[in-house]
Amino acid sequence: MKMVVSSFSKTLINSEEAISYSTMVEIDRVRNNGIVFSIMTCESLRRVFEYNKDFPFIDYIVSFNGAVVYDVINKNFLYKKNISNSTVKKIYKLFNNYDLGFYNLEYCGYFGNYYDKYNGKLEDDFNKYLLNNKDNVYKIEIICKTKKDVSNVLDTINNQEILVNTRVVEKDNLFFVEIYNKVVNKLVGLKKISSLLNIKMKDIIGIGCSLSDTCVLEKVGKSIAIGNSCKEIKSISSEVVGTNEEKGVQEALKKYL
Repeated sequence: MKMVVSSFSKTLINSEEAISYSTMVEIDRVRNNGIVFSIMTCESLRRVFEYNKDFPFIDYIVSFNGAVVYDVINKNFLYKKNISNSTVKKIYKLFNNYDLGFYNLEYCGYFGNYYDKYNGKLEDDFNKYLLNNKDNVYKIEIICKTKKDVSNVLDTINNQEILVNTRVVEKDNLFFVEIYNKVVNKLVGLKKISSLLNIKMKDIIGIGCSLSDTCVLEKVGKSIAIGNSCKEIKSISSEVVGTNEEKGVQEALKKYL
């Protein structure tokens, strides 16, 4: 094997929002043996960078569900695919009765009452935000209070024929409908890295947890599900290791590398 690509939240990160020191040491061992270690996530680059600054352990990051691919070592973007400005405007117009989040490369601009101070800041002027972030929105969140709200949002997107990729995440007793450019997913991002490094899919170990990891785990040479993965991920993986609380990533690296 020549590369490991691991999901991030609920895979590498535990419930205390940390990566264990022993796991970092194990990743360091693997990288010192010439194995490339990459992250695949639906979260922002900024979120991942926070974990890499004190103990650098990442070679590449596939963020925003494949919309942004970043070479950490050379500090270079390999790929960027934003949500079109017309789609951003349409989403805001259709759903401005919901709390909304618009992610650029630096932060998330929130409109409404919901506000995650870790990810960004409250905004009060959408037109100004979009003017300052033309071609620079990579993820949108529509924040719903109930499953019925989620169904209404997804039905509206479908009925309005808005061609985007969507994903639903539940956290903080809320539901987040995540929106990305229609052509991206984590496999698209991973292929940008594998093509650059001339690494074949059969020479990659994929470690995942959520449904958005499916496209990668179905294509790599070795697919590993973390113990707290959803049943769909476990069913397509060749191996199931411990949970994120049990240092499942560390277990996988020790076993196969």
